[in-house]
Amino acid sequence: MIRLRFINPRMIGEFKDGRGDFYGNDILGGRSILVRNSFSDIIPNSSRFEQAFSDDGGKSWETNWVMTFNR
Repeated sequence: MIRLRFINPRMIGEFKDGRGDFYGNDILGGRSILVRNSFSDIIPNSSRFEQAFSDDGGKSWETNWVMTFNR
């Protein structure tokens, strides 16, 4: 298990089969939510990052941030 600390909150997850998924709890608009940060499509010159929120314990996710990194 790899532990990464982003700005806030603490996120716990791992890289497996070329994808990294990290999860943590946060508060949004006074509600408790689950946050997922994912890294995928990892090749030498690029990768993809997505952030998603869930207010139902991870049953459904709303992606709210996508970045593609290019060298």
